[in-house]
Amino acid sequence: MRGGAGGHSVGDVLGTVIAGVDGREGGVAAARLAQRLHPERIVLACAFPIDARPVHLARSAYSERLADDAEAMLRGVAERLGLEAETHVVLDRSAARALHELAERERADAIVVGPCRHPHAAALVALGDVTTAAVADAPCAVFVARPAGDGECPFRRIAVAYDGHAESRAALALAAHLTERSDAALLLRTVIDPLPPLTVGVPAMPELGAWPPLPDPDVWDAIVDGRRRDAAAAIDAALAELAVPASGDVVYGDAGDELVRLSEEVDLIVCGSRGWGTARRVLLGSTSDRLVRGAGCPVAVVPRPATVPPATAAPVASAAEA
Repeated sequence: MRGGAGGHSVGDVLGTVIAGVDGREGGVAAARLAQRLHPERIVLACAFPIDARPVHLARSAYSERLADDAEAMLRGVAERLGLEAETHVVLDRSAARALHELAERERADAIVVGPCRHPHAAALVALGDVTTAAVADAPCAVFVARPAGDGECPFRRIAVAYDGHAESRAALALAAHLTERSDAALLLRTVIDPLPPLTVGVPAMPELGAWPPLPDPDVWDAIVDGRRRDAAAAIDAALAELAVPASGDVVYGDAGDELVRLSEEVDLIVCGSRGWGTARRVLLGSTSDRLVRGAGCPVAVVPRPATVPPATAAPVASAAEA
């Protein structure tokens, strides 16, 4: 499936982009990714906690010294990358909260953060991670860089997880804008799980009866085939509306596995936020969380739209929801 003949071009989506920089290489990678997005305005931001243990008379001077050091660090990163950027130092114990509040004050279109420090350590995930916290509940799109940044290297291949729902249509709008700005190729990918749903319940007991039967294989195959046709129709409808070169496909498998695998083949992958409620915030689901932690390329997570745009085709019920 290919498209790109439609007449609807994406406007200047990215005005202000805030990159979270903390003095580590992950922060430098975030600044590099912000540079690759070519927004109208870049703000390098650093949040640092003030230690309340120094005596009261020295606390003000101590805080000022920390702020001066953070400001010098931000200027050093900008100089290292040859980046024209504003700098902003925030006193806050939570870097994620500081980035969210700054994004709201500055009406930023995106936040860029470095990669998760412990992407595969389940025991450490429970302790929290600045990257995950910065993505979750963000007021705007969030880009997560990879450890190795590519500087000014343009995006050549951009992919978007698409299922026809409002969240994926918002992701597609951002992906199409970046495709237009980068002269890249755009791929829409829908993932369908071909396996029948697992039986939910408790072991069979006399008073509860036996387990309900699994779906008949022939019936389930027909359901999956119908979902594939719906997915293909949704992609075709989306492609017809795009003004950038694009193609789309439908694959079978686990959404997280398939999209992480796709991330090894593209320069950027964009997904929508999970559709809980109507607030325009980033709400991580299992698929978007998997991408944030394990993707081989930068990831963008787009918040749920404040108003649901009209669909050009019925959403694909079986497609992976981020």
